[in-house]
Amino acid sequence: MLSLYGSFTVPGVPDVVLYRDDENPRKFYMVSGKPRILRADPRDPTSRPMLDLIAYVRDLSQPRPPNDDVERGQLQMTVGLAISLAEQTRIRDHLRQRLAEEVDRGFRFLGMPVLPGEPELGYAPQFIGGTAVATTFGEELQIAAQGSCPIMSTGVNSASFSYQLTQSGARLLRQTMEEGVLPIQVRYQGLMMIARIPALTIRIRADRQEFLEQARQNAIMRRYVTLGGGIVLRPVWYPPPTLSSFRSSHHSLTVEIDDGDFRDADPSEDLTQELERMAMNILQNNILPGFFERAIPAEDETDAEKDRGYWFRETTTDTGSVDVTISRRDVVQIEHGANAILGAELTPADTAAAIVYANLSQANIPIMRLTVAPNINFQIDPIQSVSVFVDYDQFDDIRGRRIRTQRQLQLSRNGEPQQFAFELAMNTDRTPKLDYRYRTVIHFVGSMVTAEHPPAGGWNTASSEYLVISYAQLGQLKVDLLLAPMPPEVASVDVTLTYPDPAARGAVKTLTLSQAQPTGSWLVSVPAGGPIRPYRVERTYRMTDGTTLSLPADENAAETLTITSPFEARVTTTFVGRGDFANDVQSILVIATYADPAHDLTERITLTLDGTTRTAPWTVRLADKDLLDFAYDVQVLRRNGSENRSSHRGRLGDVITVGPTGADALEIIVDAEMVDWARYARVMVTLDYADPDNGLALRKPMLFSDTGLKLQSWTVLLADPARRGFRYSVRRVGRSPADDLTEPPVDTEDPFVILR
Repeated sequence: MLSLYGSFTVPGVPDVVLYRDDENPRKFYMVSGKPRILRADPRDPTSRPMLDLIAYVRDLSQPRPPNDDVERGQLQMTVGLAISLAEQTRIRDHLRQRLAEEVDRGFRFLGMPVLPGEPELGYAPQFIGGTAVATTFGEELQIAAQGSCPIMSTGVNSASFSYQLTQSGARLLRQTMEEGVLPIQVRYQGLMMIARIPALTIRIRADRQEFLEQARQNAIMRRYVTLGGGIVLRPVWYPPPTLSSFRSSHHSLTVEIDDGDFRDADPSEDLTQELERMAMNILQNNILPGFFERAIPAEDETDAEKDRGYWFRETTTDTGSVDVTISRRDVVQIEHGANAILGAELTPADTAAAIVYANLSQANIPIMRLTVAPNINFQIDPIQSVSVFVDYDQFDDIRGRRIRTQRQLQLSRNGEPQQFAFELAMNTDRTPKLDYRYRTVIHFVGSMVTAEHPPAGGWNTASSEYLVISYAQLGQLKVDLLLAPMPPEVASVDVTLTYPDPAARGAVKTLTLSQAQPTGSWLVSVPAGGPIRPYRVERTYRMTDGTTLSLPADENAAETLTITSPFEARVTTTFVGRGDFANDVQSILVIATYADPAHDLTERITLTLDGTTRTAPWTVRLADKDLLDFAYDVQVLRRNGSENRSSHRGRLGDVITVGPTGADALEIIVDAEMVDWARYARVMVTLDYADPDNGLALRKPMLFSDTGLKLQSWTVLLADPARRGFRYSVRRVGRSPADDLTEPPVDTEDPFVILR
């Protein structure tokens, strides 16, 4: 699998990042950051580009009409993250030299020796989601546009766009094309690359309230124009660009990197910088989305700030903590961004082939340039190739004759779209007849067996100029499985997938996912003519202690199935011991039990509190985040040999004081009834009690809203009855950002806190 560690670029090919395979040091994956216009034949760099401008003019007597004669136009283009054959040749030459040097010095990649041999080179094997967005003409230059479209998840991640152009738009486009550039920028967003981190542990911890408070302090107010033309101000947070700068400006978030498994790293590698870069990627893609949402560009942003800003989520709670450990060989999703102005690689011959002139008085589209794009993962699935048969058979009502075109295309591992052109028949009103039909045949790896779709000589019908051949068009259900980062106590997960029709080939399959094998796939051949239906998923988690945890079966229809942790959350409960440990109490024994019978989950712990250890945390894994009640028994052992026992019920996440009855206590009451709730949406109060001499440092967050409780309390059992002071801090979230307010912390002994 593609390894996130050890990426690099090749001199002369700056837009392509190379990643190594984590099991074969001679295998490399290419990932381009620059979209470009694809070619009709990916194996022929001289084939025509997949770019068509139909310019409508009234006088076709001249082979190249003047630009002022162009009345309107139509544009279609197909782009992708393709890497040219010349660039691939340069990359291979560099890799040969690099591998030879690594073999000579005995280099080991992730502990594996590099052996002599030719480099293996291909595109990154797996992506999830993603949208391509084309930014181009203003509304005055186009009639209609398809400005964004889904990205193919394999191969070169192709996407197709089309525009109906006004007179000004058609003239501008023709002029710029002939000058060797297009006024079109394509940006890929939300395209998630699947990668595996090497043998190391990255732990990211933060107190949510403190981290969000530091982020708000570093936020910048930006101007946004509303749909009605007004101006609003909204805070935008820009994350520091490096992990070092992140650590220096946001102290509440801790990133720990355990690189103990890199003892054999080559001395030439800048190990610290590489690991910090990888940790920063994981932080941005796996942690920050839980706090923020991507901000749209603001009116007054600098170029360095564009596309880097975050908005604070309105629903984000300021309480609790983040403690995420991404450990040895876990699979992570990393967003891959790419953008470019199109057309720089076009030659004059390419431009001439792309511009077609049509008579405006006899408006018609005489040809169709059909693009056939595979959305099939040839790298992973047992599919050698796919044959696509296209048949166009229509009667031309103007010319009075039959127009027939037949073509066979072979789609295979290069994953790039293919294109061909054919003449179209016309209706009596000179509109084109666009309908054609197609069928597919799958050729499987290492087998003479083929699968036709539709079966028995049937045909699919279509009329689009962009034909995507996906698993549905092949009569197949394909599901990619991905193991998300798991807690250390989960050894593996058995996933059983069941298709509702037992007659389907491959209807039932069980896969075992683990850190050593974090991905899998399931391919089902749907019976002839049948629709693709949702499937059933059963998950059994196998723990390192030999126990199992099974989740209820559910139905799913996703093409990418991410197997997440069975524990929806981890909640920490803190027990605080109260008593005179010097003269009266020897120790306090707490036995706590949490039970979730529906998931066959039981958590039990025994804690001992004494004069040295007055507080003890207990972290529980939750399969049901709403089930928080638990039972605990308390046994107080006194120095005179006596003891007393009691049983209690508690709620996970609370701070629970235990000890002899009759102990001094501090009860703090917070009253928010008098807050101006027309002005404030939420008020967050944090109570802190500290007794350093007795090892106590307790915190209680409270959240108030106009619809919630206005009176809340917190009881602290005191080790020192004379120490009754505490601190509280208040943050008010206004219904308007201008009303946001953070008040200075207040130290007091008054147990009644009244908010106004």
